[in-house]
Amino acid sequence: MDAWGGSGCEERFEEIVNYWTERGKSPAVIRRLPMPFNRHIARGWVWQAIDQAKQLEDPRDPDLDSWPFVWTYWAGGAKAKGERNELWYSMRLVQKWHPSARCIVVGDKPDWYEGEFIAKPRISPRPHHAFKDCLSKLLMAAEHVSQFIWMMDDVYWVKPFTIKEAATPKYVRHVSQQRYLAWKPQNAWARTRAAAYQWLIDNNRPTYDFAAHMPQPFLSEKLLAMEAEHKLMDNYRNFECLYFNCHHSAAAEDWGRKFTRICKSTDKLATRHKLLNHTHQFFNAPMREYLDSVLATESEPVHA
Repeated sequence: MDAWGGSGCEERFEEIVNYWTERGKSPAVIRRLPMPFNRHIARGWVWQAIDQAKQLEDPRDPDLDSWPFVWTYWAGGAKAKGERNELWYSMRLVQKWHPSARCIVVGDKPDWYEGEFIAKPRISPRPHHAFKDCLSKLLMAAEHVSQFIWMMDDVYWVKPFTIKEAATPKYVRHVSQQRYLAWKPQNAWARTRAAAYQWLIDNNRPTYDFAAHMPQPFLSEKLLAMEAEHKLMDNYRNFECLYFNCHHSAAAEDWGRKFTRICKSTDKLATRHKLLNHTHQFFNAPMREYLDSVLATESEPVHA
């Protein structure tokens, strides 16, 4: 593996996983492992080794152009109108840490926005309207770029971050079968997640909670294939949990302690976390003042 290097190991990924899966059955190896070993664990360990090797080979962030940032935007749902609304702050904070980042808005175009834009009118009213409208915009983005990082307009990078961090699939908890069976969803969003978990359990897939309101990376070919298979625009279930548990759970990281969701107070907004987001009602004067203060600070170095 050292001789092949990170890229060579990526090309031979399944071969390497097969090798370590067989090695993991050896009694001599089993005695040295801290946990029961299986193919899923082997895939995770091999991905970690490849990531570490590639960082040593080239410690720079991946090419910004290869991971554009995409915002799905409906002007009618914005908390504030005009410039300096949620979208404005979310985009400016990406550009603060990565001035050359490629930024794309899909949906409605704000009056102040002059960057890359893909027009996509809001879909007509139907069950799960808002969720399906967002998905329709992501599917539109997938027809224009090969991969992208999905940003919501009320998600803000308030500390320096690497493109690798932005392009990491992020979950906030593992929803065990016992937790799922004891769960009583109270709203439409929770029920769409429950529908996704039920399908994942029925099909022996992982059940991590990726519906985390955080930046998430999508590979366009896989996203379009998911819609073709599941037809979520007709029979909706939470697409984040479905997509990432089917395609990227081995490379995902627990970001449950790496972000802050403001839901009760804006008295103390300063956070040690890199990500900040808020419920709809808390995009208010204290929130804007805090985000302005972050924008006004001198940019810090971005460390991998």
